[in-house]
Amino acid sequence: MTTATLSLDEITAAQSQKEVTANNAIAQLEGCIAKEVSILISTTDPVVLVQATNSDRYIFFTLDDHGTPPVADFDLEFPAVARGLVYIQNNTSYTATIKITGTSPVSPPTLATTASGLFMVTSDDVYEAGSAGGGGASDFVSLSDTPANFTGSGLKIARVNTGETAIEFASPYYDIGTSFGGAPGSLAIVLGFVASKAIDFPASLTNSVVIATTAATAQADFDVQKNGVSQGTIRFAAAGTTATYVSISAFSLASGDRLDIVAPSSADATLANLYLNLVATRGD
Repeated sequence: MTTATLSLDEITAAQSQKEVTANNAIAQLEGCIAKEVSILISTTDPVVLVQATNSDRYIFFTLDDHGTPPVADFDLEFPAVARGLVYIQNNTSYTATIKITGTSPVSPPTLATTASGLFMVTSDDVYEAGSAGGGGASDFVSLSDTPANFTGSGLKIARVNTGETAIEFASPYYDIGTSFGGAPGSLAIVLGFVASKAIDFPASLTNSVVIATTAATAQADFDVQKNGVSQGTIRFAAAGTTATYVSISAFSLASGDRLDIVAPSSADATLANLYLNLVATRGD
């Protein structure tokens, strides 16, 4: 007779040389703790472990490419026997789904390529007990409240979203600020800037602030120019000290491009002392 889980030989009544059976059982138990077993994964799906040969007496499994390696994600199925804790390292190029053979769990645990994890195997289900590195996700994008991958996010920063519920990637802000003392004359450049790196301005210059300490007498329109070409208007209304933004579509500056804010051709009689802060984002 053998034990139900590890298939260890049991000592029977009136058995001779009981020490042989006992010593074999001790050696098998030692193998459970200390030995690593490699499961060779080919294109066959699912990969079903056999209790008597490769699932009953080991705790550390590595999933390795066979001569014909897998070409897609695959299932690794344990027999329907309570096995307890096992540690699995996925050395293949595809994701392994860990389950009990003959079952169809709703959300079985998975192991991404190069990932490892600790699992509790019962007779009817598999539960994730922990991952490499002391538990939890082993990398940033495996968390439940972060972006799913890094694609297209080079040089972006991680920040909390506006709903304060998750992390998102965003381009860092790039502020351009200056002031112009006194009243600008006809076609005066009140802001001149040359880009040293790629930057992007949003439509309507969202988040930008342009103010004056002395209000305009009449409407005053300042031209926003990229390399001498108009991109829209920064407008002070009559008696206004805070500008609005008119017909400004999103635009970008590459390294070496010039940005100018140009005063009206007919200078306003009173508008004076401008403070300008334009908000862009890094484009590189």
